Amino acid sequence: MKISQLLVWRSVIRRNMPEQPKITDDIRRHTIEHSARFRGSVRLSTGAFWTDEEYERERDKALSTPLP
Repeated sequence: MKISQLLVWRSVIRRNMPEQPKITDDIRRHTIEHSARFRGSVRLSTGAFWTDEEYERERDKALSTPLP
């Protein structure tokens, strides 16, 4: 392995992950409209995934449920 390749690899590892966009109803609609262009699961191509709002609502509901 060349030293130049090693230096590039180290600089890539130290980078922060990119910020993920919020999943909204517009993203869901866009995913359904263009599902024929991309490979993926049936769940994604039919829009059967939660938006960030729906996820937070369900998460808060589950976390507020008292344990037995």
